[in-house]
Amino acid sequence: MNIDNNIEAVRLAVLKTIEYLLDILGCSMDKSLVHILVALIQTYPVNNISADKDNASAHKRVNSFFKSEHLEAKGEGENRFKPSFFSFADLNRAEDCQVKEVAVLHQSYVQSSKNYYNHIFESLLLLLHSMSPDLLLIIYYEVASKYMFHDLVANELKVYLMKFTDKIIHICKGSILLNQELLTNVLRLMLITPAGQSAVNSKQKSKSPDLSSRQDEMLTKMCQALWQTFKTELFVNNSLKGNRILIQWISHQLSQLAEGTGQ
Repeated sequence: MNIDNNIEAVRLAVLKTIEYLLDILGCSMDKSLVHILVALIQTYPVNNISADKDNASAHKRVNSFFKSEHLEAKGEGENRFKPSFFSFADLNRAEDCQVKEVAVLHQSYVQSSKNYYNHIFESLLLLLHSMSPDLLLIIYYEVASKYMFHDLVANELKVYLMKFTDKIIHICKGSILLNQELLTNVLRLMLITPAGQSAVNSKQKSKSPDLSSRQDEMLTKMCQALWQTFKTELFVNNSLKGNRILIQWISHQLSQLAEGTGQ
């Protein structure tokens, strides 16, 4: 699979091929769906949040080039290079425009790629009801639970992984065992207001929040929906082992709460 190819056109062609295969073959791909899902997660495009830093480093490279010996002509007197027609500042501005154009093109490609990725995730979500229980458990334990709260996973992708988890729990119910780390992470994100704001500040946020704030808010709402699914579909259908894990987790949370209160 060339989904991580350095050539953008090749990556887009691979995504289109995956879309076609899902439409034609669907669940008959069986465990290949797991490999596809993992590949999509590991190559999911992210916004260029360091664009300003990249521009700054580009300016440094340009400036160092203009100040280096590359523009120093050999010779003396009138034969030496003199920038009379345009200044170095003009060259810097021209280079700045080129850097910005590249950044815009990159962002356009990232958004286009995300649309393909998101469409494939939506197609996989629709296929979950037709998958075998064994395949659903593999997706839950080896993919969703593993990547859902990974630091390097984008919030948009975390939301999709929570949707997978939510739907699998609705289908499998008591067959699913929650681990304590998953419970802790869902509860933690569920109680955090968007963008790490306090409850007071969140009410005073601007009417048009930035992309990061919207993604944080979406993640918080998805955590709340997932926690509701835990309560209605899982806790009431838990096995003895599942109840034991839940009791141990509650006991640990109460101990931490008591220690915090004592301090």
